[in-house]
Amino acid sequence: MKRGFFLLTVQLTMAVALVFSAVSGVPMLLSHQGRLLDASDQPVTGTRNITFHIFEVETGGVALWTEPHADVPIDEGLFHVTLGGSVTISGDLLVSSGTLESSR
Repeated sequence: MKRGFFLLTVQLTMAVALVFSAVSGVPMLLSHQGRLLDASDQPVTGTRNITFHIFEVETGGVALWTEPHADVPIDEGLFHVTLGGSVTISGDLLVSSGTLESSR
């Protein structure tokens, strides 16, 4: 009985360790939807190359993160991309000292 309990405890400990190691290796991905208008405020349709940036401040400054997306499909101005797939987004880029960096 004691041996069975010990083996169960070891198996549960290993399972928990595997889950935590798997989660720590998962990249942070952000789903982003947007609307693209041309210079006449008309919705764009087709494909475009779009580069996304995260800056420290709302205007000016240096980009902290950049990721280009080629041939993004756009339908009546609406598009959807997943950010962080090709250029890793670190958690500290978005959260600092436990607080969401909402200005970025």
